[in-house]
Amino acid sequence: PAYLLSGSNDCSVKLLDFRSGAFTSAKELPPHESCVRGVCTSSHPTTNTSLLVTCGGKLTMEFYLLDHSSADIDASVMALCSYRTTGSKATIDHRMNTVRSVPLPSDRNYHFAVSGDSEGNLHVVIVPELPNDRKTTIGEILKGNGRPVLCLELVMFNGFVLAFVGTTGGDIQLWTFSISQLIGCCGSKDGRRQLLG
Repeated sequence: PAYLLSGSNDCSVKLLDFRSGAFTSAKELPPHESCVRGVCTSSHPTTNTSLLVTCGGKLTMEFYLLDHSSADIDASVMALCSYRTTGSKATIDHRMNTVRSVPLPSDRNYHFAVSGDSEGNLHVVIVPELPNDRKTTIGEILKGNGRPVLCLELVMFNGFVLAFVGTTGGDIQLWTFSISQLIGCCGSKDGRRQLLG
């Protein structure tokens, strides 16, 4: 089966199952507190799973794991963790507008997710395909130029993840992340802070 992940301004998130040329079933995932502005997926080529990411108002991201081997859409999705900015008073006016994720090439099945917000910042998170006991994950905020981020794309090239970021000012920014350093800091809070801070 193929799947479609969708989010809406009414805070809802749905995963639709597409088989034999038609949507056959849908699963509603837990709603966001505020509007959903972006969704994406990424998959490791050696697994039968995909990371599902949603983002939106109040600077939040939600992460789920989709198991493609399950025939039942209700049993195929598991919540992994959430990302919330710490120490901020984010309101519904503070939102993440777009999100992208890529799998990191390692045997530990990590994904690198990047989201752009309404104040021009990037939120970067490394997410494993394992549930987090705390149900939250730690990320970093990279300060942008203050113009809201409208779109971004991630491209893996020559040992780097390239993040192309478009803003409302018509700017296109390029951020580069070393894949070997990202893999090296997986699971290490201090390493991640040194790399991305």
